[in-house]
Amino acid sequence: MKTSKTAAAYIALVLSCVLWGTVYIANRYALTAVTPAELAFIRFFVSAAVLFPALKIRKEPVGFRKEDTKYFVRIAVLGYFLSIELIMMSTKYAGASLSSLINSMSPILITVFAVLILKEKMTAAKILCLIVSLTGVVIVSGGVHDGGTAFGVILCLCSILTWSLAAITTRRIAARYDAIHITTTGILLSLLLHIPVAGVSMIRNGIPSLTPLIVFCLLYSGSVGTALPHFLWNYGLEHLPASTCTMFYPLMPLTSALLGAPLLGEKLGAGFYIGGAMITSALIISGIAEAHEHAHHPHH
Repeated sequence: MKTSKTAAAYIALVLSCVLWGTVYIANRYALTAVTPAELAFIRFFVSAAVLFPALKIRKEPVGFRKEDTKYFVRIAVLGYFLSIELIMMSTKYAGASLSSLINSMSPILITVFAVLILKEKMTAAKILCLIVSLTGVVIVSGGVHDGGTAFGVILCLCSILTWSLAAITTRRIAARYDAIHITTTGILLSLLLHIPVAGVSMIRNGIPSLTPLIVFCLLYSGSVGTALPHFLWNYGLEHLPASTCTMFYPLMPLTSALLGAPLLGEKLGAGFYIGGAMITSALIISGIAEAHEHAHHPHH
């Protein structure tokens, strides 16, 4: 049973990072019509509309123990509000390529926090895989700087800091609540912050004009690009160490680059294939090493 849950967690992590990679493309289209604050609100409103009924169908109680309030507030504020608002603003000021590249540094921060806060063990195999996959990300991104500003870079670094802290907090309560419960509760709480921020944005910029393509991108971004990957990511955190989950992060820019070619007319050079091979091989080596670790320490 443990092995099947571990395998399911690996599949969930691959899917979550691939789906997050697709959302960059949808957001590029959506941001031509709505502001970053409006997009963030719509994404999480649609997510809540998708996840809340799923929670009720499973007869899961909505809410949490009083002593866990601080954890859920931390996840909502840091992970589902601040990190999202910051990454969308950084895309505007630093450019998509540079933001995506800096965002891929999340594994380093999450791994450091996992060791310091959760006392997770860091193996030589994990360190090696992390270095190989992040090098792959740099090669895939081709070092494009998009004329980004220092302010944009700072926003992006703040985004990965808040997201990393939220991931560690999720890992702390994963034993007490299942993935769909943590995801839905965090998203619902974050709406308390997204609503007023989006409201101010709409007052300043007026009601956006939406085409069928923009509506599709917004619905896709909220459901397939937010609700589903956040649930899958939290499922992965529920069954695997946080430092292992981060190994899958480089699949995001890889997916974005792969889809950017046919959908946005971006060209793929040799660097894409070299970097992609490095990322894929690092994930395979990491998976083998993790399976070997579980085989020798099944109760670890």
